[in-house]
Parts: sequence; C-alpha cells; structure tokens
Amino acid sequence: MDAIKHNTSSALSSETNNVKRTDRHFGIADNLVVVAALTSTASFAAAFTVPGGFDSSDGSKQGTPFLLSKPVFQAFVVANAIAFSCSSSVLLGHVALLFYRNRYVEVSPSEQAYIDGKIEDMYYLTTWALMTMTIAFVTGVYVVLTPSIGLAISVCVMALLVIAFNTYKDRFVRS
Repeated sequence: MDAIKHNTSSALSSETNNVKRTDRHFGIADNLVVVAALTSTASFAAAFTVPGGFDSSDGSKQGTPFLLSKPVFQAFVVANAIAFSCSSSVLLGHVALLFYRNRYVEVSPSEQAYIDGKIEDMYYLTTWALMTMTIAFVTGVYVVLTPSIGLAISVCVMALLVIAFNTYKDRFVRS
C-alpha cells in the first residue's frame, strides 16, 4: 500500500513539475512576444517615417527619401528591415506555439524538444531584433544630425555605451 501511495505521489509531483516547467517556458515566450510586438511596431513606423523625410516635389523623385543616397541612411534601412523581420518572425513563431500551449505535457519528448527549440529561436530572434533596432536608431540619429557632427557622434556613442554596459555589465562591475 505504501508503494502505491509513493508511486502516486511521485507521479503527481512529476506532473506538477512538468506543469511548472510548461508555465515557465510559455511565460518566457509570452514576454518575448510583448518585446517583439513593440519592436515590430517601432520598426514598421520607422520604415514609413524615415529620418530626413520624403521629397514632396513633383517629378520622378516624389515620395523618395531625401537621404536615400547616403550610406548611413542605407544602413538605417537595412538594420530597420532586419529588426522588423526578426520581430515579426517571433510573432509568427508564437502563433505556431499556441497549438501546443495546453498540450505540452501530453506531447512526446521529441515534440517537447521542438517546442523548446522554437522558444529558444524566439529568444535569439528577439535579441537580434533589439540589436538591429538599436543600430537603426543610431544610424538614423547620425544621418539626421550629421550637420552637427559633434552632436551626432556624441549621441551615437552614448547610445552604444549604454547598450554595451547593460549587455556586458557583469564584466565591468564586480560583486
């Protein structure tokens, strides 16, 4: 009788741990989706409200960005497109994971590994989206402030230093 109680107790404990693990995994995915949604919204808006504005004169250049020929502006466009693509991929990945949300403990170990891999992919894509959004910000600020080169460089360096410090602060600050 004690063996039955122990096995039942062990099975319930294992199931409780699996549910907690599931909640943790999908909690991470939910947080990533919030960040990805904000990133994709910002990068989408930046694509249509480009630094420097658009040419509004009549003619063949109407509607094109004024700064289109500047390499820094082109870097802004590429970085912004990568940020949007990565964050949108996270959103699509989350939609795919919704199918498994309430069935995680019921699926096979290989499907659980697949789900875990998708959540890990979402993490890396969100990281890339944030990094490239930062690059887009820095290049956008730089291209607009180029007439005041000192201010442009100062703002860009400050932004990059804050990001570098937050990314690598454990190496700078000792406990």
